Amino acid sequence: EIDDQRSFLDKMENDLTESRKIYENLKASSAVALSRISQEHHVDKSKFAVQLERFQKHIDEVTFHRETLKQELNSCKLEISLLRVKKDESVKEIEGLKSSEEENEKKFVQLEQSFINLKNESGEISDELGKLRRKYTEMV
Repeated sequence: EIDDQRSFLDKMENDLTESRKIYENLKASSAVALSRISQEHHVDKSKFAVQLERFQKHIDEVTFHRETLKQELNSCKLEISLLRVKKDESVKEIEGLKSSEEENEKKFVQLEQSFINLKNESGEISDELGKLRRKYTEMV
């Protein structure tokens, strides 16, 4: 019976030794795996940092472009406002020119009528002068 117990204890000791070896192997492979995961995490973290930096640069570029476009839009709005003011001034100037043109046309018609009247009067004076010359000639 003692042999049986000794055999049992030897078996238990062997099992314990085997379990310790398995435990040590698991501990070593866990350390290796943990080290590899840590390195991969560091690599992933570095990749992420690079991507984050790229995205930040892209965001900065887009923000700059957006601000540039805002400034251009404001410049265009200002230019449109100035063009509207110039347009309004031009419309007023054209209306003034049209009014002046109408007045000039009226004056021209009046001058033309005055010229016709003067021409008629000149003709009448010429006729009168002709009559006076005839009378003078007859008298002489």
